[in-house]
Amino acid sequence: MFPLIGSGTRHAKRFIFESQLEDLALHEDVLTAKHAVQRIEFRGSDVNLEGSPIPTEAYSGFLLCVLLSAGAACWFDREVMDKW
Repeated sequence: MFPLIGSGTRHAKRFIFESQLEDLALHEDVLTAKHAVQRIEFRGSDVNLEGSPIPTEAYSGFLLCVLLSAGAACWFDREVMDKW
């Protein structure tokens, strides 16, 4: 049997991992938390995953890198390759 937490609180019959998964969804994103639920094979059905729907930090960093690379390539093509 899985250990239960919070015997006297409002979360009287919750498994230990539920609060960690909800915290992960709140601080990171829901997709990461759903992946964690699948990876640990969590069978609880009442996990409340609230938070950002997509990993905005990862996508924004990737998009910024692509835009900077495209800008550098355009600059290099105009400034350097025209002089050859």
